[in-house]
Amino acid sequence: MRIGARSMHPGGVNVLVLDGSAHFVANGVDREVWHAIHTRDGGESVPPPF
Repeated sequence: MRIGARSMHPGGVNVLVLDGSAHFVANGVDREVWHAIHTRDGGESVPPPF
């Protein structure tokens, strides 16, 4: 079972990135993009906005 980020904000979730920036990620973000921004293993680079 996978549990994703959750938020009380309508339409998405606020995320804090390791560069110190904060972004709002919409609930409709592509699943592959969402997983890519959680790992450095594959060398993915996903510039904002997500």
